[in-house]
Amino acid sequence: GHEVTVLTSRHGLKEPRVKGHVHRCLGFRPDQPRACRAALFRRAWEDQRTLSRLTTAVKPDLLYAFSFYGLSMTLLLAAQRLGYPVAYAFSAEWLERGFRGDSWLSFWDGEAGTAWKRSLKRLARRLVDPALPTGLLPIDVRHAYFTSRRLRELYFAKGFPVQNAEVIHWGVDLARFHPPAQRGADHVLRLLFAGRIAKEKGLHTVVEALDFLRKEGGVGQARLTVAG
Repeated sequence: GHEVTVLTSRHGLKEPRVKGHVHRCLGFRPDQPRACRAALFRRAWEDQRTLSRLTTAVKPDLLYAFSFYGLSMTLLLAAQRLGYPVAYAFSAEWLERGFRGDSWLSFWDGEAGTAWKRSLKRLARRLVDPALPTGLLPIDVRHAYFTSRRLRELYFAKGFPVQNAEVIHWGVDLARFHPPAQRGADHVLRLLFAGRIAKEKGLHTVVEALDFLRKEGGVGQARLTVAG
């Protein structure tokens, strides 16, 4: 009963592509390399224009921000200015205070060296901000949910006012996925890790847990299978 339009990056494509309801039109810059200010402005401006054109065409009831890895965080502030309600789904640490990791926004958030440079930067920021957000206004995360309590704690510790945000765990179909009534005849506890082998996925935590189970958990044998 919902109509969903997806706006995402054009990673792996030479040109923007629209296929059905999926618009692969945004720039993808995972490492945010250093570039001249004019280039940063142009990239952020192009993405903002893309968002503006699409929302004008679709007229959404809600903008849903899931993960902005490699995308311009300026879009989040631009979405607020468009007047649409924005909901955030946090399943990873992709948002930082001061937009650290986003070259355009972190430039404006950083301090200039001398007094006259700081004054000039403040003036330039006030002139640029009406055309392209520079982070003068804070990001509004009142409508956010987290996939774990721990993740909510991490964002709250960073200074985001999310202490009362909902926690909605990833759904699992218990009719299909459930532990067996008892262990196999060999009494080996079998564990499965399925996911990217990356630090944020916590494989190292699973390994540490195995050691804990062996020493403190009363588990004789345990076997971990990693599907990465």
